[in-house]
Amino acid sequence: MLHGDPAPGDPASIQQVAESLRRAATATDDAAADTGDVALEAGTGGWSGPSADGFLTVFGQLPAVVLHGSARARSAGSALSAWVDALVILQARAVALLDLAEAADQRRTDAEALRPDAQRARASALEGLRWVQRDPDATDDARSAAWRHYDRADLEVVRLDRAVAEAEGALARLRTRARALGDEHDDAVRGTAIRVSACVVDPTGRPSFGRAATGGGLLDGSAGIVLDADGDGTVEPDELAAALAFVLGDNGMSQPDLVAAMTLLGQLLMDAAADPSASAAVIEALRLQGLDGLLADALTVGNPVVGTGFVGPLTPLQAALRSTLVDPLLALVTGVNDPSSWRWLTHLLADLDADSWDPTRGLAPLDGIAVDAWAFYQDLFAADPDRYLWSGMATLAGGTFYAAFQDLHVLRLGLQSGEIPVEEAVEILTRHLGPFGSQLAGELADAGATVLASELAYVETTFLDMQKQIFDDLAWQHVAHRVGGMAALERLADDGTILPLQLEAWRAIDSGVPDRVEAGNASLLRHEQSTIIGDDYDAIRDHSPTTWALTMGMSVLASSPVPGGRPFREVVPFEVGGYIDTPDRVTIYPDRVGPLDLPFGGLSIDTPDRIGASVDLPLNNVSIFAHRWQWIEQDMLPAWIDHVHDGTAGPLVAVPIADQAAPQRLVPDVGPLRYDPAE
Repeated sequence: MLHGDPAPGDPASIQQVAESLRRAATATDDAAADTGDVALEAGTGGWSGPSADGFLTVFGQLPAVVLHGSARARSAGSALSAWVDALVILQARAVALLDLAEAADQRRTDAEALRPDAQRARASALEGLRWVQRDPDATDDARSAAWRHYDRADLEVVRLDRAVAEAEGALARLRTRARALGDEHDDAVRGTAIRVSACVVDPTGRPSFGRAATGGGLLDGSAGIVLDADGDGTVEPDELAAALAFVLGDNGMSQPDLVAAMTLLGQLLMDAAADPSASAAVIEALRLQGLDGLLADALTVGNPVVGTGFVGPLTPLQAALRSTLVDPLLALVTGVNDPSSWRWLTHLLADLDADSWDPTRGLAPLDGIAVDAWAFYQDLFAADPDRYLWSGMATLAGGTFYAAFQDLHVLRLGLQSGEIPVEEAVEILTRHLGPFGSQLAGELADAGATVLASELAYVETTFLDMQKQIFDDLAWQHVAHRVGGMAALERLADDGTILPLQLEAWRAIDSGVPDRVEAGNASLLRHEQSTIIGDDYDAIRDHSPTTWALTMGMSVLASSPVPGGRPFREVVPFEVGGYIDTPDRVTIYPDRVGPLDLPFGGLSIDTPDRIGASVDLPLNNVSIFAHRWQWIEQDMLPAWIDHVHDGTAGPLVAVPIADQAAPQRLVPDVGPLRYDPAE
């Protein structure tokens, strides 16, 4: 039904192999202790002289070598156990897809079984209708009854045809998801194989983090790698970072040497990951070494966090990148487990230059960063579309806001350069506002070109800052959950880093139970709108009469970013019914209406020149959290969940952000108003 099992494998058998490796590691520990006893006895017994010294020189290294083998076996067992955990989740998702496919197939079968009888009933009703139409003595009531009978029969056939088509469409979408799940399974298999292979190495002469290298070749600098640069007998974080910078740079090394060197460095990074304080020191050293760009490039190879990047059989070099950088980096950050480290990893995964992410610069200089941040939400949703619902909805909102950012940006630049007169800018801003536009036009035009450009800049940069705040608050939590699971988030909550309500939301999301997953994602969304950016919306509204007018215009124009959702003005309306005999200016509301304080007094508009004119305006303002959340909770969120349930969410989210934004632009993208990120 799904054209094959997307997640094959026997978790129990794999776990048995993992346990066997752990038992072997324990036995090897015992062997190391026994060889240590032999060396001790040889060194303290009666045997002495050159032969005894030679024996001790060689045999004395054996316990350390055996222990290295024990560590490798234990690491291989841990890698297999992690694969078992991942496989169980993948298979649970496969079972859920199969259940949905079986339900869709049953709906199709049921509809197809009823269709022949319905078609015969329609044919019979059509024949009856024709007979009545040919009968000159038939009454109007008889003809109407025949038409109604035929209509009912025809509607039933149409309903069954639609049911078959919808069921087949659902099956097609489920098969697409099954293929994606199969690709995720295959990539995880390759990653596990690389991790296990990396454990099967000759440990002789391998240095450890914090202890000097003792081997030759790659370890003594003959290939350009100097691990103990200062000669103090230890491998320090800055030395490890410098060696990694050399290996990742343009060094002229042969591929075999490069793979071997990267494997060694990966093992050193894994050593450091065992100690939280060492992990933090290494991360800091990597950042100070300026390796963010190179590490971000490396993370695109078979990325196990968001499922993006290179997919397919890995070359030796790519396998080395995966085993020596990706897994150790994840282990380092998991070991530290603080927001700063998780944000650093998230910026690497999203390929964002955090140091350049300064919202006060405006959109054009930050265009790539803004788009990459939304694209990362796309990646998160693609990685786990059954649980990471917030990231999918955030992507759709990104298309809407990217369009608004571009409109604000080009109008601001046009006003600042003088290429766009203030009258033209005001007309563009108010042309879609209907009767409300005339009042806002006066408010905006009175500000003048310089002030209006300044206020547009304030709104633009504030919205850009809101995007950054959301990303830096919630994106890393998704990465922490993806990499460290609930254990990482529970520890963060114990430290007070994650709020109790956020932790409960993540517990619900982690459960995988659809109702709980939806509630948990809704909780994250409410946190975003109220705690993260609520005060920014308030600041825009209360900043000046001009920005207040802009938020009122936003309230009239705000359309749902979710296809099928209703605009703000329809969900949270304020209807003023003014029955006016002659044209006049009528005040829509006083200084205070209900709980809302209006900072700049009442507002009046020109009413149409006709009796019984009615003006429908949203007194409620989208910049007010209570009003905005009413829109989200009552319409936007249910519309999004409908897309999740019917399988259309994935294709919607996968549309590139620029393509999502283009049809939502209100400012014509021509002449001096054309948006150019290079400006």
